[in-house]
Amino acid sequence: MTISINSVTLTLNPTIDHILTVDSVSLYNKNILTGKQIFYGGKGINAAFTLGKLGIPATAAGLIGAQDIAGLERKLSAIGIHSAFLPIDGSTRSTYKIMETATNRDTEFNQAGIRVPKKDLEKLESSLNKLLNTHKWLALCGSIPTGIPEGFYASLIEMCKPSGIITCLDTSGEPLIQGIRAVPDILRINRSELGEILTREITNTPETISAIRTLQETGIGKVVVSMGAEGTLGYNGEKMWQVRVPQVEILSLTGAGDSMTAGLIASFSQGKSFADSLRFSSALATASTLKMEPGDFDHDNLEDILRKTTVQEIAL
Repeated sequence: MTISINSVTLTLNPTIDHILTVDSVSLYNKNILTGKQIFYGGKGINAAFTLGKLGIPATAAGLIGAQDIAGLERKLSAIGIHSAFLPIDGSTRSTYKIMETATNRDTEFNQAGIRVPKKDLEKLESSLNKLLNTHKWLALCGSIPTGIPEGFYASLIEMCKPSGIITCLDTSGEPLIQGIRAVPDILRINRSELGEILTREITNTPETISAIRTLQETGIGKVVVSMGAEGTLGYNGEKMWQVRVPQVEILSLTGAGDSMTAGLIASFSQGKSFADSLRFSSALATASTLKMEPGDFDHDNLEDILRKTTVQEIAL
C-alpha cells in the first residue's frame, strides 16, 4: 500500500552553510573565531527540518552535489523526513556567514549555484511527477540555479491545479514574479519581496495592507507577509489579520521565514483556522531565531512564545 506523505518541500539551489562567530569584525585584519558551525541549508531543506521537528510527515526534494547527498540524507532521516534529492555532478554551493556578537549583526558571502544540465532537469521533472501522486502539498522554496527556467515554479503550480495539490510559493526575483502569474494557493513572502512584485517601495503597515489586497485580487488564496518588528500580516480575501510576537534575544534570523512556511503548512493541513495558523507559524518562526541551525527550534521555547503571541483582525 502506498503511504500518502503530507508535503513536498522543493529546494533547487541548496547550500552548505558555514557560520563563523567573532566578537567583532576587524576589516583587513586577523579575526579570531569564537565559534564555527556547518549546516546543510536551503529554504526547502530548512522548512522540511521544521516539519520534522513538528512530527509532520514530509518529503524534501531537489538537487544537490553528489558528494553531499549522504550527509543531507542523514540530517533529514534523523528527524523522520524522507529525502528525494537527486545527486548531480559538481559541488553544492557554500554560504559563509560572519556573526558579530558585539552588534548582533552578520555579513554573508554566497557562492553561485551549480549549473544544472538538461538531463538532470529531466530527471527532476520525472521524480516530481511521481512524488506528487502521493502528496497533498508542494512548497516551492528559494532561488533557481542556472540551467532551470525561471518559470519552473510557475509550471509546477499549473501542473498541480488539476489534481488539487496545494501549492505554497516562497521565493524572490523573477521566479516569484512568474510564480505569481500562475496563482499559487499560498504566497509567503516578506515586505521587500512584496515591493518587488508591485514594483514600488513599501515601508509601513498601511502600505503593506493596501499592497496585499491588490495582490490577492489576482486570485491567490492566502497571502502572508512578514514585516520584521511590525509582525506579520495575513489575508485570505475575506479578513486581514496582524500577528505580533514577543521580543526575544535573537541568535540567528536565518531560516525564520522557512520555519513560518512550515508552520503554515502544518497548521492548514491540520485544519486550523487562518488566524490560528498565522499565530502558530509566527511563534514558530520566532522560536527558530533562538537556534543557530536554520529550521530548528525548542518545543518549550515555542510554547512560551505562543502564549505571548497575539493575533488581531484588521478592519478593512
